[in-house]
Amino acid sequence: MAMNNRVLSIEIGNSFTKICEMDYKVKKPKVYKVLTVETPEGIVVDGMLQPTQEYADHLVNALGTNGIRTKKVLFTISSTRVASREVQIPNVKASKIEALVKTNASDYFPVDLTQYEIGHYLAGGLTEEGKLRVMALAVPKALLNSYYQLAQMCGWEVECFDYSSNSLYQILRDEKSEKVTMMIKIDENNTIVTVLSAGKVLLQRTVAYGVQDAIETMIASGAYAVNDPMSAVERFQKKTCLNRVLHQGDKVWEENAGRWEDEDAGNAEVTAARQKITSSLEPLIVGVSRVIDFYDSRNSDTPIERTYVTGLGGSFSGMSKLFTNCLERKVHTLSEMDDKIGMSKAILGGTLTSQSDGAASTNALGRVHDRVRRDLTISDAMQIASTLSRQLLAPLAVLNCGVSDPRLLPWFRFDTREAEDIATFAQALPALASVMKISARWAHDKLKIPEAENENDILGAWRA
Repeated sequence: MAMNNRVLSIEIGNSFTKICEMDYKVKKPKVYKVLTVETPEGIVVDGMLQPTQEYADHLVNALGTNGIRTKKVLFTISSTRVASREVQIPNVKASKIEALVKTNASDYFPVDLTQYEIGHYLAGGLTEEGKLRVMALAVPKALLNSYYQLAQMCGWEVECFDYSSNSLYQILRDEKSEKVTMMIKIDENNTIVTVLSAGKVLLQRTVAYGVQDAIETMIASGAYAVNDPMSAVERFQKKTCLNRVLHQGDKVWEENAGRWEDEDAGNAEVTAARQKITSSLEPLIVGVSRVIDFYDSRNSDTPIERTYVTGLGGSFSGMSKLFTNCLERKVHTLSEMDDKIGMSKAILGGTLTSQSDGAASTNALGRVHDRVRRDLTISDAMQIASTLSRQLLAPLAVLNCGVSDPRLLPWFRFDTREAEDIATFAQALPALASVMKISARWAHDKLKIPEAENENDILGAWRA
């Protein structure tokens, strides 16, 4: 096969840069070489690059050492700066989808579109009304420019960009089974959960936790004789360093899941480190669990039947078994998926550490539950607010007030701000009020306590 058909698929994470030399323009993409190099600290922040010539030279040297001369690159981006939204458009020819999505982008994303590039990928199949299901993306131009800067430093030609969530869809889009399948792609700092059936995306959510905490915990423990992220990952992949449940005494859903032998099983230091490493994954597991609850609450008639883990975390020994027991459902690795359905495709594959000390661990788990639940609530509120603004407020403003400038149209928003901790404010405000002029209205707003409408509505001592 000619060299000009090859491309470098590159995904840059906080600790690792994953590179795959492949031909993706054929029906069955062929992978030639795969390698992973370390990403220096500070190079990437939430998907935005701060490239240095030293890092660029490091990448070029790594490619040369492995005999890779390909210059065309495909960057895979993972960032919370990228806005995504599933939309439905008329069933037009593939060549017209891009223009249609860009034309209606202002309806999808209430942002300054001059600062964004608009992209899309098909979300699979048609709706019952015969419309195309499309995932629209708004990517900051500044983010893309940072990748172009790196490419220039390396002497590469940027072929195109991809979004990490799309890779999961590409894996299962040709799977015709009607069984509902969940794919959990675990990376360093985030996890993408995708639920599909018959090649159609039913739900896709990003959980803001990955395996970065587990890697850092292993290094900090000193029990495994590793002192850098690369060595830690290699240890995770070769030997099981995870318990079968999050906390001692937790219910074991599948009795045989996680019964492995370890040569260091009798080492107290290793046992303690293993528990800390496992506990560091609690926010990730709880986040995935809340996404499942969210899906189940809206799709009780089509439950998830198959679950797989992939990505960097999916390659960790014992990860699928830990997820099996914690989610109380059989969780497979991607290699098991290949065996079952004959699929052979390559995927390049905020942190919180909760203490596990009895009651304290229960409280920590509850806080993580609440945070994930709140993230989902805010996301739903933003989508509903956008619909109300476009479909209700905008027509009313045009018909009744003659508003013609889109910039002057009213915008509906839900107040999703959380109340401040009352106990903290109760202690701090009296002391601060003695030396500062503090607005009572400001305090009411911070604590989400409405002001009394009349004297009879006032509680306690304030009634006097």
